[in-house]
Amino acid sequence: MFSVWGGMLPPHMFKTGTEFLTKNILCIDIEGGHGGSSRSLLTALRRVSRDEFNVSVWCRLGGFIEDEYRKCGIACEVEPTMPRLTPVGKWYINFLLCLKFVSFQWMQSKSFRFKLLKAVENFDVIHCNHTSLVLVMCWLKWKRPNSKVVFHVRTMPPVNWLSRWLARKVSNVANQLIFITSNEKNHFETLIGHSVNGKILFNPVCMGVSKLPKCMRIVSSASLKILMLSNFSHERGTDRIIKLAIRMREELGNNVHFYVAGNGPPNKKKRFGFRRKQLLSKSELLAFELDKTVTLLGHCRYPERLISHCDLLIKPTRENNPWGRDILEALAGGIPVISVGFFDAFVESGVTGLLQKSYDLEGMVKWILAVQAEPWKLQRMGENAQNRIKDMCDPAVYALKLQKTWTEMSLTK
Repeated sequence: MFSVWGGMLPPHMFKTGTEFLTKNILCIDIEGGHGGSSRSLLTALRRVSRDEFNVSVWCRLGGFIEDEYRKCGIACEVEPTMPRLTPVGKWYINFLLCLKFVSFQWMQSKSFRFKLLKAVENFDVIHCNHTSLVLVMCWLKWKRPNSKVVFHVRTMPPVNWLSRWLARKVSNVANQLIFITSNEKNHFETLIGHSVNGKILFNPVCMGVSKLPKCMRIVSSASLKILMLSNFSHERGTDRIIKLAIRMREELGNNVHFYVAGNGPPNKKKRFGFRRKQLLSKSELLAFELDKTVTLLGHCRYPERLISHCDLLIKPTRENNPWGRDILEALAGGIPVISVGFFDAFVESGVTGLLQKSYDLEGMVKWILAVQAEPWKLQRMGENAQNRIKDMCDPAVYALKLQKTWTEMSLTK
């Protein structure tokens, strides 16, 4: 079969009707490799068919992820001025965030918005990797009503006026919604006051991290190494590591070591003149004489290298969300997880780790001591964890479902 301009058409275009065309997809990412949502998007796009889909990615932040996309033939551009608005718990901070968005971010994003306005004519689907992009998508829909927009709902913001308002905007502007678990879907429906027909796709995770080279920052000779992958925030429970480390040192001495990888500590930064709360720092570790028990690693580009050489991952969250990418990658790497919450699809007590309905320090210490004394339990739970993630978070299966969503959207009028 030959094209009208001469030459052989590629095999994927030997189809009839509108389906023969390669779909052009623009994915917009507010992070850029600095968080779990970016890593999930990258993992998925690596498996997307290059014959059927021509994917481009715009990231707010640059860095190593640009190279990762280019390695797999995906065009990646950095757009640092893309406007975003994410609600928080305190009403006055939300008010100031809105003021900053209107008076600064929106004006600063003029070139980005008009670049998007021009580019959208060449894309069949716009895939927003985070709901904080909703206001710029509202503007785009106003300018180009026929634009097809997917929103990936990855978070459960506090229930307040700003969260409700933004969620309703997302519901109105999105042609399709994707949720990472049923928890986000239920929370979103609570915010907007009615049910939605969004799809639930568990984040994709690669297996086989045990084959990666050792991270040179894992140097402790302790028999039990416990890892935490998290930004330094009160909601993530990073500060709870202090009391846990003190108790574990009392029980195991030098045979236990904690590694904390993530951005922080944010205590020296100010937001709108308010100094952020001290959470975890080297000076605090020195004050409790924990500098030989806890190591702060900072941001880690390849967390799977840490996972492959640790024994447990801990997420003592105050958000009761035991399903983040840190948890999925740890389970995929074959190490059990300790977390807090009710959703046991991934972390299940005695099967893939310990799931506490509410944070219990002494209960956590008792459980860790029990599995440390019987290493075969850690090995068994690690095997269970890998099998569970392999069944639920296969990147190839995820990519097929994502492709189906894009195709359905591109064919709708």
